[in-house]
Amino acid sequence: MEAGQEDQRQLLLSQLTFSGLSQNCSRYAANPFRRDRCTECGKGVRDHRAEAVSNDDIMVAIAHAQGAQGGHLILPAENGFGEMHLGGFMASGKAYIESRRITHVINAAKGLGSFFVGWAKQLPALAEQGVVFMRLEWTDTHDQKLYRDQPWDTLTEAVLFIEDARKRGGNVVVHCAQGKSRSTTVVVAYMMAKRGMGVEEAVKFVQAKRPEADPNSNFIAQLHEFHNSPELAQLRTQFTQ
Repeated sequence: MEAGQEDQRQLLLSQLTFSGLSQNCSRYAANPFRRDRCTECGKGVRDHRAEAVSNDDIMVAIAHAQGAQGGHLILPAENGFGEMHLGGFMASGKAYIESRRITHVINAAKGLGSFFVGWAKQLPALAEQGVVFMRLEWTDTHDQKLYRDQPWDTLTEAVLFIEDARKRGGNVVVHCAQGKSRSTTVVVAYMMAKRGMGVEEAVKFVQAKRPEADPNSNFIAQLHEFHNSPELAQLRTQFTQ
């Protein structure tokens, strides 16, 4: 595999966390009737080792995760605040944006436009129409940090972005590739700040609205650190003023 192809492969792999639970399955074989499941072991793409899965299989798994709705409503409009939605990448597509009257978007996934070109081509026109975008450029990996230069700076910026948009009556959608790990992490952090929830309580709250929500173990560990941080305490104070 050439260097450029290997870079693309690694970027695509970073869109999912692979558990390797299906250790005995050496090669993912997509079920022709349900391509997000393996005919050999019955498990999903994420349950395999990364080397057992092809690029096409990953693309199909991501596309399948969009579901019929694209996204889910996590918080309704209330007390003058707008809505908060969570979903896969199609939740920031033209159809979902217009039908849900989305005004603000957080994209928590790095490099999605390289693989879903048609989706990416919609974004400039949406920005011209006034939709405000925030990009976090995160990978769904076990070494991705939720901060950039100082502890929790990026995560705090994302939480404040949601709060400011909702406070103005805007509707926000947070998405990554599948709407499972990275975007859920942002939404969980917001619930911790806005509703005073702990990590487990916030995750369960979000999963009740979107069952696919499932932050990887690295993000869960960092959310526990965030829970005990002065940055979260400051956000909670700020949101109650």
